[in-house]
Amino acid sequence: MARPQRLPKLQLIQSFAQVAEHGSLAAAAKAVGGSPATLSRHVSSLEAELGVTLFERRGDGLALTASGAALFAHAADVTAAANRFAAAASGQDQGLDGTIRI
Repeated sequence: MARPQRLPKLQLIQSFAQVAEHGSLAAAAKAVGGSPATLSRHVSSLEAELGVTLFERRGDGLALTASGAALFAHAADVTAAANRFAAAASGQDQGLDGTIRI
């Protein structure tokens, strides 16, 4: 796998993760409130940036390739980290702190 010149955009990684998780562009679009066309463009852009094929396009839908399956776990980690980052930035860190009295 060739190393990308720069890091891919978070939105592309999130779109890839959603499509992989939901199994199709239509199901992912319905789950996130986006459009299948946008998700398709995001996946295609990510594939071009990384130089890998993430999904096998078949008549009955999409199937993760071996590379796509390997990267899916990392995409889930990136998405979770981005969510923690956003929560911390908005002052809603998920950690507990302080004294609790009952």
